[in-house]
Amino acid sequence: MKNRPLLSVCLMVLCIIASMVVWGRERFIKELRPSPIERYAAEGDNITICGKIYRQEQKENCRMIYLKENSIYSNSKKFQESKIIIYTNSSQKLHIGNQIKVCGKVSFYEEARNPGNFDQKFYYQKQGIHGKVRSDDIQITDYKRNKLKDRLEKFRMNWQKMLQREMGERDGSALAAILLGEKSGMDQEMKELYQVNGIGHILAISGLHLSFAGLGVYRIARRMTGSYKAGGITGGILLCLYVMMIGMTVSVIRAWVMFVFRIGADITGRHYDMPTALAASAVLTVGIHPLYLYDGGFWLSFGAVFAVCTVIPVLENEMRCKSLCAGLGINVLLWPVILYNFFEIPVYSILLNLIILPLMSVVLTCGMIGSFIKMAGWIPGKWILWICRCILWVYDKCCVFTIKLPMARWVAGRPDKGRIFIYYLVLMTVILILKFKRNGKKYIISITLYTVGFLILISGPWVRTGAEVTMLDVGHGGCR
Repeated sequence: MKNRPLLSVCLMVLCIIASMVVWGRERFIKELRPSPIERYAAEGDNITICGKIYRQEQKENCRMIYLKENSIYSNSKKFQESKIIIYTNSSQKLHIGNQIKVCGKVSFYEEARNPGNFDQKFYYQKQGIHGKVRSDDIQITDYKRNKLKDRLEKFRMNWQKMLQREMGERDGSALAAILLGEKSGMDQEMKELYQVNGIGHILAISGLHLSFAGLGVYRIARRMTGSYKAGGITGGILLCLYVMMIGMTVSVIRAWVMFVFRIGADITGRHYDMPTALAASAVLTVGIHPLYLYDGGFWLSFGAVFAVCTVIPVLENEMRCKSLCAGLGINVLLWPVILYNFFEIPVYSILLNLIILPLMSVVLTCGMIGSFIKMAGWIPGKWILWICRCILWVYDKCCVFTIKLPMARWVAGRPDKGRIFIYYLVLMTVILILKFKRNGKKYIISITLYTVGFLILISGPWVRTGAEVTMLDVGHGGCR
């Protein structure tokens, strides 16, 4: 039984590799090849779309309508397209499940112009969305609607508006991002401040959110009924509704599958094995959305939980300061991923997260309880939400203070894959030494090895073959 965690981790890695092989080449080729709308329509073409609404979002300047199961007419050709987004200023009342007909001009999302820029095309491509249409010409062809999803959609939008009304536009949008995953209305400066300080993860719906919503209700229902099954069903139903409302992102799929494993283990009287649950959620995510393998969010989400399974337990056995273990263990594992996707490391993020993470439980608790009380029409809800506003103020001040410290942002550039491989090989060696070696020299050996691995990761190119010229695309009229 002592080797069970190690075997589980090996099983997890093998399952992920097997999923790549099984879904592998054909799935990736299918996802990456041009979609029908990209093959049969050109930028600016007039097209007619008939599709079903599955999501709506209200932006500051327009309204976004997400369509699926689309039939498209363009240039005397008819073809099918999985998903597409309609941008409109129409105030026409629409519901989830309505079939609509839209006429307008098609356009496509742009790729990243420079290394490190946001790749809008890939962001939507991994969701199966390959084009957009701007139009106010919308006709409902079928009034049939999905009542459950429609009510959840309205509830989410009303919840977001209530938070913005009670807490102000800036803080209300931030809390809506934390509770509902609705980041579109969030202040851009605030979002960037969180990201450069290494606490942008608090804006993603994660296991902490689902644990609060699902496990909290599960435990309360289990104690009230005295039944694991009744508690599991109650918690599962509530969590399912919450997931349907916020959408199935990478972190949500991972947390949802791991929650099912957790509850299933309790109900059947089995041991909950986190690495196995993590492996199953990774396989499921890659199977549903193969392109997520190229997404930094996928590796950050699963890498953080993988660190909980592997690195953090070893550090807790070796370090006296237990509070540093979680932040240090996760960052040590994720530094290559962070550098590869963002080109820099937030140096003080480990210390900053010591303040941020404990307060997140308070934000979630007060945010949800205060929201429900306020939506029920009771005045104390506003006082509870005020606590969240105070904590967000603390977050802002901590981020502003941290970013002013020397070397707050260490820009090391994107490491090549060979360096990343060497770093993880060294890290694995260090973990094995700490886990299995018993003499006192293991600390000297481990620190020396890790320092060498880290320096290899952040160092510049080993060989330069001559002069290099980097030309940046600043856009039309952006050069001075």
